[in-house]
Amino acid sequence: MTQLTIWINVYLGNPKQISVTSPELTSPAPQHYPVPMAKTALHFLTISLAALLLTGCGGNFLVGKWTIDQERTVAELSPDGEPAQDAEGLLKAIGQGLQKGLAQILLSQFKGTVLEFTPTELRKTRDGVGTTVEYEILERPTTSSYIVKYADGEITTWQKVEGGIRMKFSGGQKDHWVYFTPVAE
Repeated sequence: MTQLTIWINVYLGNPKQISVTSPELTSPAPQHYPVPMAKTALHFLTISLAALLLTGCGGNFLVGKWTIDQERTVAELSPDGEPAQDAEGLLKAIGQGLQKGLAQILLSQFKGTVLEFTPTELRKTRDGVGTTVEYEILERPTTSSYIVKYADGEITTWQKVEGGIRMKFSGGQKDHWVYFTPVAE
């Protein structure tokens, strides 16, 4: 009768021994080469970190409550420089007026609104009334930007910026950004 001993390593624990006795076993018991605990823990952490980075589960910077940053949004929409006094300057002045109008439209759309992102939903509330829409992150072109698709089919780009986040608003010939800061709780 031969006895076969099997060693099983348990993550972050001691190896466990299982013994089986059988007359059919003819090979000798395998040698046990214990793996040091620190090495096992290092392997586990390395695999976990690699999985975290490769699956993109490093966190969603959108999650949280946000409100519009009016000053920064207006500053980014406002054209630089003074218009010239010729025909080209007149067209530039008209363009500047349209940009200011666009800024007011954007501000009125988001003024007093709190955006709350969960990992799967966007909740928009204003004066205690709001809506909820599910979303998914379609792409992560960079570590600080997401392309988001909402349940209604709308697709928007969000970026993490210093002091908050911003949303791309496509209007006319130029894309604009609407800036949001975290809501102080």
